[in-house]
Amino acid sequence: MNSYRFGSLRSGILCGAMFAALGCGADDVDLERRAGDPVREADGIAEHTFTRSGGCEEEWVPAAPMMEARQGHAGTLLPNGTVLLLGGRDDDYPYPASAQLYDPATDTWEIGGSLLSVPYRTQALLLPDGRVLVSPDLQIYDPATGLTTDVPPTPVEQGTGYGLEGATATLLPNGKVLRTGGHEDWFTTDEAVLYDPQADAWSAAGTLAEARKYHSATLLPDGRVLVVGSAAMVGELPTALASAELYDPDTNTWTPAASTNFPRATHTATLLPSGRVLVVGGKPFYEGSEEDLEQHTEAQTSAEIYDPATDTWTLTSPMGVHRGWGHTSTLLPNGRVLVVGNSYSPDVSLYDEMLDAWSAAAPLTTPREFASATPLPDGSVLVAGGKHALDINEPVTLDSVERYCGGISSPPEGTGGGGAGGAGGAGGAGGVEDPGGPGGPGSEGCSLVAPGASAPIPAGAALLGLLLLLQRRRAGRR
Repeated sequence: MNSYRFGSLRSGILCGAMFAALGCGADDVDLERRAGDPVREADGIAEHTFTRSGGCEEEWVPAAPMMEARQGHAGTLLPNGTVLLLGGRDDDYPYPASAQLYDPATDTWEIGGSLLSVPYRTQALLLPDGRVLVSPDLQIYDPATGLTTDVPPTPVEQGTGYGLEGATATLLPNGKVLRTGGHEDWFTTDEAVLYDPQADAWSAAGTLAEARKYHSATLLPDGRVLVVGSAAMVGELPTALASAELYDPDTNTWTPAASTNFPRATHTATLLPSGRVLVVGGKPFYEGSEEDLEQHTEAQTSAEIYDPATDTWTLTSPMGVHRGWGHTSTLLPNGRVLVVGNSYSPDVSLYDEMLDAWSAAAPLTTPREFASATPLPDGSVLVAGGKHALDINEPVTLDSVERYCGGISSPPEGTGGGGAGGAGGAGGAGGVEDPGGPGGPGSEGCSLVAPGASAPIPAGAALLGLLLLLQRRRAGRR
């Protein structure tokens, strides 16, 4: 019988504690691959079916449709447990400026005010005071009042007179927001600035080593920010960059980081429980030689992990599915990463850091890209709207919504921890580090906040991270 084995008795004890925190007993999660369990090896993906109970089945369930269809919008989990959708567009102009609010408890939507202008490939960042910073077209939305106010332009935006698309916004532990890069038509900037929400003002944060757009920016546990990739131009040809750099808020300076194995832009970046960063897919943006095009195309089917402790990148096992522009990556309470959105199929992928393995989750009911994926307090993920991904000639903007339940876990009987906070709102390309909201008392699941982390780490994921760190330290002593 095949089984998943862990490196030591200590690891086994920690793993048991992890599943206890997830609310799954020995009868709920079977770590052994049983005879007859389906395994699919197509395109390098292995599909493992685990025996589960208590609402832990991997499946998609329909949710109430949005009040207005959207694609390229952002979804944010608010502190009260509702989901806020902002920005994006539908199939008709003028595009909807309304803010849509979803209540998971009642499966209902309502309109909660509107934005001053409607950004596409929207990024939304939950601020410590509960308001939401929206870009491009910088503005702040207040869920408590439904009102939106302007944010001053950055120095580069003030100089050009245009708002920048393809920038990133990352909430720092001190409450300020680091914004990097962006572009307007063919102009791309190396701007790095800090926004103070209380003073409503920008200040300098050094300068990026390279101008960047549609890159990623991830807050690390030590407080630094990892910036990866970019769309760029080589002469008149579009391409992507493999370079990366690190921002240190203590010194307000940038230092080079190791380059990725493949050039990447419009990829996603997810902070893992171990403190490492998973980078997935991305659009190659290349029209050069056939050899170079092949290399850039490989980026779409690959993923790699950055280790801040060693400043190294390591390719994961083959992903086997194209993930170009418009996909999302979401950390689940069990420590795995859910990847949704693909140009040609409803395929859904799960990455398990402990096994370094990709597996296929149940497919989407409706193929979609440029949707939002928002973690809910109970561990499920709300996937809303997007563009129908099968018809590229006449794309249709969707109002349909579905909920991934494979990450749900219940607390042990008689207990109730706070719900897992959102690991990230679905931002535009390059993503926004969105810390989500704290779980409500007594709700399903529980969450822990890692020191200096940009998001609450689900309890099971935090214990998984501890297990991984112990395993890596043990391996380093051999």
